[in-house]
Amino acid sequence: MTNYDQLSAVLKRFNGLASPTRQLDVQKIVDLRAQLAHGRVASFEPTFPLTLFKFGKPVRGKVPVLARIEMTEEWFRAQRRFVHDALQTVGDEFYARRLNGGA
Repeated sequence: MTNYDQLSAVLKRFNGLASPTRQLDVQKIVDLRAQLAHGRVASFEPTFPLTLFKFGKPVRGKVPVLARIEMTEEWFRAQRRFVHDALQTVGDEFYARRLNGGA
């Protein structure tokens, strides 16, 4: 079954059900996903760093830059850690609920 809810709604729902010690940083996850999915990557060299630009909708003929991110090797490592930790948090909550009989 497919769920068409926005990512932010799903993550907020998780936070509402999860233990206070297992809360996700909803805005950071949503922003990262939007930047990677809709951003534009540029580089003058075939090496790091890459530069990611996230543009907004035009306002009076000008396009705002919502984010400019230097995508270094360390940035990629940090994002992988962040996403891994978020997935681990969801898994830990699921496992804790199973141990408690699904509560």
